Formats: sequence, C-alpha cells, structure tokens
Amino acid sequence: MDFLMQAPKSLQCLRIENNTSTELLDALVFFEHLEELHLSLQNCTPPKWVDLYEPLWSRLRVLSMNLIDADQDDDSLANTASMERLRQAGPTRLTELNLNLSVNYEISSFYPFLVELMLKSPNLVRLGWTFRLCSFPVTPKETFANALRSRQMCKQIEYLDFRGDFLDHTDLEVMLETTTGLKGLQLDCYSFDERSWAILKGNFPRCLETLTYLDVRGCSVPAEMAIEMLFTFMNLETFMAVGIKDTDIERARVSQGPWVCRRLTRLQLGVIPAADGTVPHFLAQVALLDRLEIWSLDFYFQRRDSYDIGRHRPGDRNIELSLETGLDTLKNLRNLKVFEGSVVAYKKIHWQEAEVQWVLKHWVSLETIRNVSIERGDWAALKKQYITKR
Repeated sequence: MDFLMQAPKSLQCLRIENNTSTELLDALVFFEHLEELHLSLQNCTPPKWVDLYEPLWSRLRVLSMNLIDADQDDDSLANTASMERLRQAGPTRLTELNLNLSVNYEISSFYPFLVELMLKSPNLVRLGWTFRLCSFPVTPKETFANALRSRQMCKQIEYLDFRGDFLDHTDLEVMLETTTGLKGLQLDCYSFDERSWAILKGNFPRCLETLTYLDVRGCSVPAEMAIEMLFTFMNLETFMAVGIKDTDIERARVSQGPWVCRRLTRLQLGVIPAADGTVPHFLAQVALLDRLEIWSLDFYFQRRDSYDIGRHRPGDRNIELSLETGLDTLKNLRNLKVFEGSVVAYKKIHWQEAEVQWVLKHWVSLETIRNVSIERGDWAALKKQYITKR
C-alpha cells in the first residue's frame, strides 16, 4: 500500500504482481486517470466485485486479472439483486480484457461476474480467456456459449487468446460465430482436433481472409493439419506451431505447391529433420518468404507433457543449417531481423566462418541470433554489424 500512497494521481498504467491483499483495490478508485491495470492476486478473493464495477472496472481501457489459488467466493456475487444491479449498469470502456483463473478456484458465483463483465464491453477488441484446474458448479462452456449467443455481443473482437482445460470445438464455434472480423487467434487446449479445424475452415470462410495471426503451439495439432494451415490462410503474417516433419512438408509441397501465406513476417515452426539433419523441403518453402523478419526453429513446449504435441517427438536430431545443407538457398531473406535456431538434446545449429560471412553478406537486416553455436572469433565479425549474441 505504501507505494500507492506515493504514486502520482495522474498514474495511467499499473501492474501489481503476486499480491495477497485486496485492500489496494479500494485505493485504486482514487486514481482517476488510470486506464490500464494488470492485476495478479494470489491466495485471496477480492470482495465486492460488483461495487467496484462503476468506480474502477468500467472506466479502464485495459484490464488483466490473474487469480491464483483462491479458495473462497465473494458472497456478494451470489446475491441476485447485486448481479441484477450489474446488468443494469452502463457499459465499460474496455478495449482489452484478459482473464486468467487457475488452480483450486471455486467460482460458483464469480464466473457469472466475469461473463457479465465481458458482455458489457461493446468496444472490446482483444479478449484473453483462460481457465485451468478450476472447480465449476456448472459446465462453464455452456454458460459462456449461451451468454454469447443470447446477447450477440463482442462482434467487434479482433484478437482472441483462448486457453483452458475445458475448451473444445463448441467454444471455438461460438466465438467464431460472434466475431465478424477476427485478425488474431491463439489457442492452447488439448482438444483442438480435426473437427475444430473443420469448423474453422469450413463454417467461417471469412476467417481465411481476415486472419493475420495464428498461434497453435499449445494445441495437439497433427503435423498434417499445421501444414494445411499454411496452404489455407493467405493473409497470415504470424504463424506458430510445433512438431512438423520435413517429410510431411515434402508430401504437401508435391501435391499443393508453395505455401499461400507469402506475407509472413514471423514464423515459429519446430521442424523434425531427416536422419541426416537436413530439411530441404522446409527450406524451399521458407526461401519464398521475402517479407520474413522473425524466424524461429525452436520447439515451444508450454505444457509438461508437450513432447506429445504434434504427435511427434524431436528425438536427438537437430537441424543442420549450413552452406552444404541449404543455407545458400535463403538469400531472399534480406528483411530477416531475428533468427533463432533449435536446441535438441543440448545440440545447437553450428556455423563456421563461411556461414558467418554468408550471413553478413545476405541477411543484411539481421540484428539478433539465438541458439546458434559460433566460434568466438566469428562472433566478433557479427558484432561489428550490431548483431546481438544471445
């Protein structure tokens, strides 16, 4: 609380991490210029959420709530009159709302408040919705889906970050029904499957044209499906997935040709190489991405058991990316600013002097290199061109 007493009343953005007291919420009401609040509460449940709606929540433009290990409900939310008062209140100013509840959170009355808060935000552009290891008295996806369908709200949402143990294709379908111009979609759930992909591709063709950002690293997406996405979303600028084999790319390329997403500026794709460590078919596709600025080959594992993501395991083979194995085919990547290799079984891509000189000549925009083994003397040459070693 002491830091709030000393903070200027003109404060516009505030981040509070791992707080175990709810007293500060009342103090935040007096910061009349506050527009962005990132709040992380642990082992406590803030009281009187409804009472704080008009003096605090409704006037914010950005609200992120991370609630961890809470074990009790706010009794005021169970009050029917209290919730009715919330429904009669005016709309919020929120353009971005991120809700994250995890571990031992019993939200029998708190969940409706979160749904109502979202539905009372007609200007919402970004929505993050995460629930993990929560205890629900009713099936939350039914409450969530019914609320969206009945109220016809949130049509203006452009960016969705959807995560949780209970999410399935029904949730995805409801969100896609509700939004009309979705640009960004991040999914992190076990249950994204062929049916979910069919819903996205078949029932909502507008998404194939409007989507520019797609992150499915946290899903059990089969390699064939991930590759099909690269042949489907023509306007993608960012794509992230894991667990694809170079041989899968070869089969798709023979049958379908080059990827349609030629506007990619960021690509993070964990690719499993052939037995000799090469990925010629993958490099042939990447070589066509002349707008690429950020390229990562690293495997991204967000869950403890995520070595099963993509139904493949990296094993002990790492990608060989040298002049002898295809680096020379990537001269077209002159806009590349960040290159991140992969680390598999503690092995990195290794560049010798010849590869370093090639990079200096052809990747003229490069600023950052990660997960690449380079001799100390060759790093000196890279530093002269302001490349950051990490």
